[in-house]
Amino acid sequence: MPSSWSLPEPTLAAASEKPKLPPGCAAETKWDDLRALASHGRLGRVRLRSRSGGTLADAFAEIVPAAAHLPQGTVLDRVT
Repeated sequence: MPSSWSLPEPTLAAASEKPKLPPGCAAETKWDDLRALASHGRLGRVRLRSRSGGTLADAFAEIVPAAAHLPQGTVLDRVT
C-alpha cells in the first residue's frame, strides 16, 4: 500500500447470527464482491481504493466526480 495513503483500513465483515445494532440501524447480507473506500480529502483530492490498496478510480470513473461533491474530509466504506 502506498505510504501516502492516509485513509483507515476498510472494515472487514464478520459472521453473526444476531447482530447487536444501535436503535435506528440495520444490517444486510455481505456478499463476496468488491470492497472500496472513497474519500474527498482535505486538499480536495478524490481517491477510490480497493481493500488491497489498489486504485479503483479507472474502473469506476463515474464515482470520482460524484465523490468530489462530498464534504472535504469525508470517507465512505462500501461494498459494491
